[in-house]
Amino acid sequence: EIFLKWAKHFENENRLSSPTIEALSRRVDSAVTAAVTQARAGNILIQPSVGKRARIEEEQTGNFGLSDRTLAAFNTIWAMEFGSNWANPFRIRLTPEACETLGMSEYYQKISNPCDLALIKQRLSQYETDKALRQDIALIAANARKFYPPGSPIIGFSDSMLQTFDECAGIDEEPS
Repeated sequence: EIFLKWAKHFENENRLSSPTIEALSRRVDSAVTAAVTQARAGNILIQPSVGKRARIEEEQTGNFGLSDRTLAAFNTIWAMEFGSNWANPFRIRLTPEACETLGMSEYYQKISNPCDLALIKQRLSQYETDKALRQDIALIAANARKFYPPGSPIIGFSDSMLQTFDECAGIDEEPS
């Protein structure tokens, strides 16, 4: 629902066509289904929200929680793509080996605290607050601004991703 509202906004500004919105909506639905399937496979049970908070329990380590809205916002940015040449570069797990393969061997020298959506997804069950998740998403944008030269499309993508997350999650913060 939040995605469709966001997509309609872009359609009204002639940035997205209705067929594109429908295709993106199907992809988001697919991504949400995949996330739930993966969560269940890892013995994580996602239960319907009680009030405004989602109740998510992991069988062995106890409770953790993110709001339904924040989980939906994460799924939205996970599903984002930035054109056929880029897809979503933030879904790549930035290990030292991956950085070397991608021609970014100096990444770990310039970035002291690497973060990417794949790492966040791996840690999703460990976030105790919406704010903690948002801080890691903001870290992705900060790392992009630190590593890439001004004007790089990656910086714009990361800022767009952070803004989309904030809008979907209902957060009123400027990118850090």
